[in-house]
Amino acid sequence: MTNAFKPVVAALLLAAIWLVGLAADVNASAPMHYKEYKTFGRTGRGRDQLKWPSAIAVSDDDQVFVADRDNNTIVLYDRRWKWVKSVGRPKGGGKVRLKEPSAMVIDSAGRVIVADTGNDRVVIFDRNAAFVDQIGGFGVAKGSLRQPRDIAVGERDRIYVADTGNERIQVFSKRGRLEDVWRRAGRGVNKIKRPSVISYTDEKDGFILFVNEGEGVIERLELDGDWDSTFEVDQLVDGAVVIADMAVDDRFGRIVVLDSLANRFIVLSWQGKLLAEIDLPVLAVASSLDVMENMNVLLTDVARRQILVYDRVYDDR
Repeated sequence: MTNAFKPVVAALLLAAIWLVGLAADVNASAPMHYKEYKTFGRTGRGRDQLKWPSAIAVSDDDQVFVADRDNNTIVLYDRRWKWVKSVGRPKGGGKVRLKEPSAMVIDSAGRVIVADTGNDRVVIFDRNAAFVDQIGGFGVAKGSLRQPRDIAVGERDRIYVADTGNERIQVFSKRGRLEDVWRRAGRGVNKIKRPSVISYTDEKDGFILFVNEGEGVIERLELDGDWDSTFEVDQLVDGAVVIADMAVDDRFGRIVVLDSLANRFIVLSWQGKLLAEIDLPVLAVASSLDVMENMNVLLTDVARRQILVYDRVYDDR
């Protein structure tokens, strides 16, 4: 290539990069549409049945893990939503004896990390739902837990636990070693009250998003626990909001929020723009949600004891 053409080529490359970035920004803030596509899961106490599906997590290969609070089990479905196995029965202590599991998250190695709320601990399973390790145990000392309600996995697979009963967030390494305890976040203002929902986003250098029990406001923390900003979801939609669960899609810069008060899920951009507001069926009572690779949304329905699948519908449908 001659020197005369190099400035032209460089300018064209810069223009192309700018256009790709602009298209991504526009796409990330474009309105989204969903429709109810499918339900799965059987009602009951059998090994392949659900009684109170309380949490859901989807792996990178689209396996679905469902926590059943009343059956005290973790139920694994394959990518076609067919039952594979259930683990965790019977109720009570022990390595794989769960009690009222209320939240799940999957790390980069495919490990399934469960908030075993009734046993005041976090339990770690491998991708085949075999027991690996546990964290915590009842207490108020650092490293102990009281009614942990949610979990997030962040950079280097750090585990962030919403230690609801102790009114704090605790940070553990992927091997379960305690690294930090956050009781107060930001400039003398105690933002952490009873954290019940928590997520990680890799936006910029990474942030922790959390919600206090019964609130409609997302607080954003830096990874050292300092408060960064407040995201008032209830100011973006009609009516009050109570956030029961939250999932972050870092690929497209979106936050999906379950509003238990209005029986709906809400999709937001990282910039705070409302992208979708989807009412759930009248008889449904959703307790948790997660987002698949294709942006479909899965929700646990505790009233009808099944899983709802909402399909992303594109404008050229």
